[in-house]
Amino acid sequence: MKKTLKRIVASMMAVAFVMPNGFMNSLAVHQQSFYSDVESREEASANWSITTTLGANLKVDGESRVKLNKDRKTHTYKGVFEDVDSGSKLNEIKITCKEKDGEEIVLNASENKGSIKGVLTASINKFPEIGEKFDLTITADESIDETDYEVSIVGLPVSKEEYSVSVEKSNFSRYQFTVGSDVTNPNGMYYEASNVTVSIKPDSGYALRGFEIWYTVNGSSESRKITSSETYKDWSVSFSSTGETTIKGKINGDLEIKNVETEELPKEYKVRFDADGGIDVTRPGSSSITVKEGQSVSVRAVAKTGYLLGEFVVQSGKTYATWVTGQEYITVGNSRVDVREDGDTVSFTIPEIYEDMTIKFTSIYDEENIPIEIQEYSRIDIYSDVGETVPKGSDAIFYISTTSEDYIVSKITLKIGSQQKTVDADSGEISIDGKNYPIEDLGDGTYSLFVDNIKEPVKVSATSTRSTSSNVSRPRLTIGASSNLKITKSTNSSYIDAGDSVRFYFTPNKNYQISEITLKMGNSSKTVSASETSITVGNETYRMSRDSDGVVTLYLTDIRKNVTVSAKAYFSRDPVKPTSVIKLNKNSYSPFMRGYPDGTFRPQNMMTKAEAISMLYNVCEVSSVMNTPVFADVPQNSWSALYINTFANAGIIDKGTYFYPNNPITRGEMAEILYRLEGSPSVQTGSVYFSDINSTESTKAIRYAASKGWVNGYSDGTFRPYNYMTRAEVATMMCRVLDRKYGGSIYPRYSDVKQGYWAYNYIQLAS
Repeated sequence: MKKTLKRIVASMMAVAFVMPNGFMNSLAVHQQSFYSDVESREEASANWSITTTLGANLKVDGESRVKLNKDRKTHTYKGVFEDVDSGSKLNEIKITCKEKDGEEIVLNASENKGSIKGVLTASINKFPEIGEKFDLTITADESIDETDYEVSIVGLPVSKEEYSVSVEKSNFSRYQFTVGSDVTNPNGMYYEASNVTVSIKPDSGYALRGFEIWYTVNGSSESRKITSSETYKDWSVSFSSTGETTIKGKINGDLEIKNVETEELPKEYKVRFDADGGIDVTRPGSSSITVKEGQSVSVRAVAKTGYLLGEFVVQSGKTYATWVTGQEYITVGNSRVDVREDGDTVSFTIPEIYEDMTIKFTSIYDEENIPIEIQEYSRIDIYSDVGETVPKGSDAIFYISTTSEDYIVSKITLKIGSQQKTVDADSGEISIDGKNYPIEDLGDGTYSLFVDNIKEPVKVSATSTRSTSSNVSRPRLTIGASSNLKITKSTNSSYIDAGDSVRFYFTPNKNYQISEITLKMGNSSKTVSASETSITVGNETYRMSRDSDGVVTLYLTDIRKNVTVSAKAYFSRDPVKPTSVIKLNKNSYSPFMRGYPDGTFRPQNMMTKAEAISMLYNVCEVSSVMNTPVFADVPQNSWSALYINTFANAGIIDKGTYFYPNNPITRGEMAEILYRLEGSPSVQTGSVYFSDINSTESTKAIRYAASKGWVNGYSDGTFRPYNYMTRAEVATMMCRVLDRKYGGSIYPRYSDVKQGYWAYNYIQLAS
């Protein structure tokens, strides 16, 4: 009978720390053996069993007593290394055979398998760090079935290195700090490879300017000055001057934070600006700003049309300073603040601020210029027989209609001063503060509102609704397939209401330029170069523009048919040539008309088309000059060629064979040019207020100019669009366009324009 192998595997799960106080000597060593039951040796000769007792740091999952079949003499221990004492790491696992003169297998981080010849082999799939799982596999040799062996398994932990972390605390620097780690020992040291976070936060009112990191590894020290976020050695620094700065990393040496520098922040104060409805605070441009202690603040306020500057009050802490018109200075704290008053504008600078401050502006009505405001909502046209202001006691009539026959006026709103009332369009009147203002139905969808004896600002607005008799379908917006570019539109919807406006944007891909644009309106289509400034489909002309990035914008107004757009692009790395964009500079106060060398203005002389374009060019912002010749009668060496060619290439005036630069300009032509300089906005077409403009090409422009108060008609209800304009009429119209009311000389400038002449003030302002 074969001897039964009594195989003892001692699973010594012992914590063997290398500690200076001899702590390791107090740890018990646990051994277990392979064995077979004595009463059933013969039967057990085919089976081997392993019994384990768990140690303090090596934990093995599963049953404590398992069997190895003779045909499968392998067993795998599934375990985990637990750092119970928070200061150790697993150094090695020893498997020792007593009967083989103490031969052993040593498994560690570099050797994960080994064998004792003729007895067994052992391997570990992964040498574990703290908390990591591992598989320890032991396989019995074929020849061990007649020999007794005693085998022990020992896990040997050793102590970790310990490092210090310190932050230098200066009596002169204002900050707080904390140090945190996932592993520390009772002595306040930090074990190697543990995560450490150092936080530094300046006290309120102070800012962190920088600090030094000193890092000592294996006796070698290095340092670095830190003033911003960066990574240094094992440490990641997230720097904040006024918030929390963190230094994070796995520690493998002594860490010191030294020479922490902070500085006191200047105090900050709030300056608030308050103004009533008649004042615009144009500087600093915000209702509230924050300034540092001792900082100065410049202030400018402008009275709106129809208002005058009344007063302003500066509250600084608990003190007040009041200014009224005509006053040259105020005293704020200990500072004299000079105040400059220029017409409707007041400006001043408060030199040093040491407290929270509030500046409040109050206006008064300009009785000679009570403001008249019109607010046109979608598809609404409102025209008034007065301008933007009227003298106190004046009357005004407002004509209200829709831009499309498919809509009707729904509600009319009138605001007198601070009181407002909204009524149905067919109500017959609006009552405000006990006074009735009549509404008359003029037919064809047009209503008139009469406001008399105006003493306070007047505002009129209206809304529309679709007519119940309308059967017009909604136009569809379609973007055609295109390559190497992207087409977007100003609305998310694929359908719009008839009469609405839409913009399409054609954006080329990188290293591409748009070559052509195709627009289809209903059954008519047209393709033009992307460098053009307009596209005409059917009888309607629409504006186009291209910016320096190559993006082409197509402006479609008063849409009543289905729209389809597409485009083509070509590969190009050349700079994009933008189309010229020209617009009126209404903030300009430079002269736009001059007299003659003999001291006359000649107000009744007709203004030529060349003179008009030259004048307008000088009050416009021109994005790029395009002096490419356009007209046969405007040679490039003529004095007005640059102005006329630039306007033509920008689409402000129509291209053709001849321009006739020396012909007088008509009232209709002047209105059309100004309308295009405004961007050709949508114009209401529900009603006509001049009997002689229906058949002209400038109907929209004339209606727009009249609605803005730039032009007036004649007493017989006509506009006379083909009448030539005199220099006096142009000066008057342009002053209204540019909103010039102040600044003209009180002394006669020209010998033929005397005080009392109907256009005297406008000519003075124009010059």
